[in-house]
Amino acid sequence: ETPFTTESKHVLEDAIEVAREQGSPSVSTGHLLRAILRENSGKGLELVKRVLGSGSAAECNDKVIAALTSAEGAEQSGGTAQKQESGRPAAASNLEDVKLEETLK
Repeated sequence: ETPFTTESKHVLEDAIEVAREQGSPSVSTGHLLRAILRENSGKGLELVKRVLGSGSAAECNDKVIAALTSAEGAEQSGGTAQKQESGRPAAASNLEDVKLEETLK
């Protein structure tokens, strides 16, 4: 048995559902973020809210969905997000490029 909390198991299962809904054969970080947002509460959402500086779940949802939509559109058109010399994204519009471990250090 994998030592996941009930909450995290639910998010992982929901991420699989999100991937299926989008016709994806695998689960990406974008699917995980969408699943976290669907929870409307919990530690994952609180972490994302803190990282984004969002005051509410609705504001966080709007920011993340806008960023994911932008990133998915750029990916489909063959574009990539521009990065600063530090290697970090030039803007937080592409959440796929954000390294959560580095952000939390």
